[in-house]
Amino acid sequence: MRRPIIATPVGDLPELFEKRAFGVLAADATASAYRDALRSALALDASQFGPALEAFAAEFDVAATARQFLQDVGGEVR
Repeated sequence: MRRPIIATPVGDLPELFEKRAFGVLAADATASAYRDALRSALALDASQFGPALEAFAAEFDVAATARQFLQDVGGEVR
């Protein structure tokens, strides 16, 4: 949707947020921290995240990932 991501710091998300600025990461995984992250995001110009969002969209493209997986396991690519 080409909008900044607002997330809590769970799983691999903190590492991804360190890699590129594509949104706002909450301070912790609580409702109040998520609320604060939303408020912070609303105060920002969403267009500043465009380049990072485009890069991640390309990196995490489902169709491209499936094709690569099939190539890696020796399957037929369509």
